Amino acid sequence: MTQAQNKKFKRDLDFLIKKAGGNATQFVKSVALRVDAALVEKSAVDTGRFRANWNLSINGVDTSTTEDKDKEGRVTVAKSFAALSAFRLGDTINITNSLPYALRLEYGYSKQKPLGMVRLTIAELGEYFSTAAAKLR
Repeated sequence: MTQAQNKKFKRDLDFLIKKAGGNATQFVKSVALRVDAALVEKSAVDTGRFRANWNLSINGVDTSTTEDKDKEGRVTVAKSFAALSAFRLGDTINITNSLPYALRLEYGYSKQKPLGMVRLTIAELGEYFSTAAAKLR
């Protein structure tokens, strides 16, 4: 994201959090989990190792990698769901994949998923916000 896009994103998110009121924590967790699940499901799958290496962390960047495999992505998303229990308003949520070939997969290396996953997920953020906000009503 550019700096201007980042500022607009933060403004929009702050507005939605304020609108969510007492449900703001649940709103943020819901959006974060949906983003995480989208990244996992949009990931190319050969052995399942790439999917298993998505890491959701609170107030820090998790650059660890694993030899684990998760072709379906369920274990990875469950791990992220558990990590979100530590989230409090004001915290920063990071979702990373530190495998050395992650950037190549994002930019078309995979014939299976040539459009990547991060850019597609970012393009869907508005939908995730709307869905999370609708659940709060």
